[in-house]
Amino acid sequence: NAFSKKAVKTEKARAKRELLKLKHAMVEALAKERELMQEQRDTEREREQQEEELSAARVEQMERQQEQERVAAFQQPQGIQQQESQMNQQENQEAQLHRIQMEERQQFEREQAS
Repeated sequence: NAFSKKAVKTEKARAKRELLKLKHAMVEALAKERELMQEQRDTEREREQQEEELSAARVEQMERQQEQERVAAFQQPQGIQQQESQMNQQENQEAQLHRIQMEERQQFEREQAS
């Protein structure tokens, strides 16, 4: 009977230790989850800011292009060639901006996946 009581006490103590380990692991997991969620929010904010900056750069570029087109309209025939060159340049810049944006989005998705 004494042996049985001691065995029960030992089992209870072992169960308490195991429960404390599990509680500690849960607290750590929740802290890590909170940290990861904060990192995800920070990354999302950064991505949104980059998109806003990219959008502002596009607007600025379009305004410059429109101004250049107005100036070119008053120049000699060489102005037409210059205007075409500027349009090609703008298309190249837009393609480059698009590539950069897609690369950033892919990197963001890869980071989210890992």
